[in-house]
Amino acid sequence: MISRQEYEKQLPLAEKGDNQAQYIVGMYCKANRDTQAAKNWLQKSADQKNPAAQYELANLLVNDNYYNGSRSETLVKALNLAKAAAKQEYKESVAALQPGASLYEAFNKEIRSYSSERAKGELAYLLGRMHIEGDTLPKNERLGMELYEIASRNNYDLASNALGCLYFHGRIVSVDRRRALDYFETAYRENRREGLYAANIGLCYKEEKNIDRAEQYYKESDGLGHKEASYSLAIIYQEKYRAEQNAYTKNDYKDKAIRYLQKAHENGNSAASKALCDFYQEIKEINNGIHYFDTQWQRDQSKPEPLLFLAELRGKTDDIQQVAACYAAAARLGNIEATYQLGCLYEAGKGIAKDVSLAFKHIYTAFEKGHAEAKKKLEDANTEVGKYYLLYQATKAEGESWEATFGKMQPYFLLEKTLGYSFKKIDPLLSALNRTIGEESKEAPFQALEFVGDGILSAAIRRYLFDKKLAGWTVNDLHQATKAMIGNQLILPAIAKKLGLQHLLRLDKSEAAHAITDNMLADAMEALIGAIATESGLEVAEKVVISLWRPYLEDVLRPAPQQRAASAARVVEERKEARAPGAANAFAPPPAAAQKPLTPRTQRVFSVLGGNNHTADQLEDFLKKAPHAVNSHNVGKKGDTPLMTILRSRMKNNKGKSLRADQEIPKIKMLLKYGALWEKENHKKETAQSLLQKFPEADRQRVLR
Repeated sequence: MISRQEYEKQLPLAEKGDNQAQYIVGMYCKANRDTQAAKNWLQKSADQKNPAAQYELANLLVNDNYYNGSRSETLVKALNLAKAAAKQEYKESVAALQPGASLYEAFNKEIRSYSSERAKGELAYLLGRMHIEGDTLPKNERLGMELYEIASRNNYDLASNALGCLYFHGRIVSVDRRRALDYFETAYRENRREGLYAANIGLCYKEEKNIDRAEQYYKESDGLGHKEASYSLAIIYQEKYRAEQNAYTKNDYKDKAIRYLQKAHENGNSAASKALCDFYQEIKEINNGIHYFDTQWQRDQSKPEPLLFLAELRGKTDDIQQVAACYAAAARLGNIEATYQLGCLYEAGKGIAKDVSLAFKHIYTAFEKGHAEAKKKLEDANTEVGKYYLLYQATKAEGESWEATFGKMQPYFLLEKTLGYSFKKIDPLLSALNRTIGEESKEAPFQALEFVGDGILSAAIRRYLFDKKLAGWTVNDLHQATKAMIGNQLILPAIAKKLGLQHLLRLDKSEAAHAITDNMLADAMEALIGAIATESGLEVAEKVVISLWRPYLEDVLRPAPQQRAASAARVVEERKEARAPGAANAFAPPPAAAQKPLTPRTQRVFSVLGGNNHTADQLEDFLKKAPHAVNSHNVGKKGDTPLMTILRSRMKNNKGKSLRADQEIPKIKMLLKYGALWEKENHKKETAQSLLQKFPEADRQRVLR
């Protein structure tokens, strides 16, 4: 019992909108028989979804003999309130709604009284649906259907339509399309403004193959604004188009089918959108379809669906670049199908540059969001993305994000791209890079592959040099040139660095504490060649070798008697300093003599590096006169090399903006041609390579390419 003192305390809070206070005030009014005030306060609290207030107000409405409207209308409101409270698991309301309990019996008594009104039909329908769905009431489909029939007899159109659906689909009762039609027609008579009922009648006639009557009711439904009717009409006109022989009539049906499919598409019917795209292809009006979907896309660029159909239709015209552009735009809007298809294009290199990294990224994104085909492709280890899915699983650390794992995979993607070879399986690649020795093994996995790779490398280089040898070369020249190509301390580590193997080696415990050496990289390079051979054969492996070694081979075979002695051995000796990370450095034109201090004359090399007044050709003229200056220290305080001078000048004068294609880039290339070293340190232990890291990635790629 709520005291007067508590009432007065809660009243100000209730007036401010506190729903619990409103409930307390309402209950005080109810206890003091001020029914109208109790209703008002409980209604305010119930409107804020207070379950206790909803239940108490339902009881007031059921037991009060003074109500607005009919008794049935009041009980409909009471049922909805009690149901809302029960949905919030309010125990009193749940109990009161069970068969035999107070509220349930009040509703049941009203339903079975002899008066006939629509509100009673609504009450019966609501209670019947609760029984059929088992919603806060024990599930009892037969009783629910009985209540639907009572509601239908009381002219409640929703109940008549529901009964029609039950008979049409054979739920609870056996399929009976004739009775379904009767109930749908009853619902339509009771409410001729509802297009759904007319559409349901049309569906029944269509099932009976009475297409003309079906068309009539679908048109009525469409006129009443029922969105699904336009698609149903389109299907009818498509069928008539396919069956019609008269050309004029056939064309009329085609136009109607397109018009209604377009209307259904614009109403958001996805099935109609696909059907419209397919129909344009069927009637061979691809360009009309492209124009229509392009117009839809231009009208609202927040919806990706028109892009999917644009892509499909443009695919029929073999405009693969436009197909890729459509999928890319739709993927940016978050469409999963477009994301998957874009990944497939990246994988195949169709209409877009082949990029297995982006292929895997897009297909995996689609897979994570439930795309069935993406899942199937990733789980197929014979596909490229399937191979990298295995790598992803092997690389991912517990609790690591997708982005972090994908970042760790980038060196593998770059390796295959630079290598010009894509492994069919991931295991050979991982074995070639694995230097760890297991407890039961005496050798690391890479060693057997290294043995194979060493032989293939030697054979490929020997064959190439023999086929291309210069006039006058002896066997000793061939031997020395081969030795230069495959020696561990020169080209092998340089190519390994170019491929990024230093980021991929898995070291044994005894090696992990030390820096990666050139010997380790040379071993890995030979093992990589061995892995390619074991997977794809000797011929493929030799092609990869020649592709990687070609710049060096061409350089050693370039006739230059004024710069070289008779044998290739002299060439090797002259280039022993050339171990820069870029592939072009190893056999650049040699210095004419040993390193010398800069003289006032040779100091002029530095004067043409940073400004705009001298060209790369002028720089080359200086280098021809003083080639030893290419790696010499500057006379400045830091002692920069020429490479560092160019980079630092750009950083100082232009705040580290991109290197200019007409100034710095040609000069850097010229220095590299003459054997400039990225890793040569100045007096402060800086290198040109460390300075280059301060420039954008695009610049680094242009310089090292």
